[in-house]
Amino acid sequence: MRAACELRDAAFIVDDIRPALQHRSVSAATEQRGRDLEGLVDGRRWWQQRS
Repeated sequence: MRAACELRDAAFIVDDIRPALQHRSVSAATEQRGRDLEGLVDGRRWWQQRS
């Protein structure tokens, strides 16, 4: 269950970031969402704990 939630979170973050990157208008909020995604992926939370 946790893995599914974290995967869904990653998908939401990517949905937030993609339009800004496509239009090359990176705001502070977009940068923060990029850091959020990096933390999610680098932290590898979804495979460190099994539900």
